[in-house]
Amino acid sequence: MSFTPEFGLRVADLCPAYVQFLEEHETEVFPSDVVMLYGQDCLEECNATHEVEEYLPDYVSIGNDSGDYEFLLRRDGSEVVVREDPGCFSAPSLEMVHPSFPKWLADGCPLPKEPECPIPLQGGIWLLNAP
Repeated sequence: MSFTPEFGLRVADLCPAYVQFLEEHETEVFPSDVVMLYGQDCLEECNATHEVEEYLPDYVSIGNDSGDYEFLLRRDGSEVVVREDPGCFSAPSLEMVHPSFPKWLADGCPLPKEPECPIPLQGGIWLLNAP
């Protein structure tokens, strides 16, 4: 892997399953219709573009969902995959996607289901008096 020395140290701190994945993939991988995991060729550039080190220094972005969210791993060897909108990176608001990167990858990188809206999207209107 050819990263700058500083970024190479950031990657070395990630979970071993992701480091192995990265060693096996030079270019990005699409494990599902919307999830893209970064390969060696774009990992450092994507993290620099989203300023991950500045806003989330304990994390590295490992991919995205083709639009709204970046997927991240903590730099402590943890396998927990989290996501966040790159426009508002902040550690307290990170949402867990899956507790285990290798299992998430093996399952095809499914995304969490969005909670159902408690307000019905359709309703009936009854006229009691004509206008």
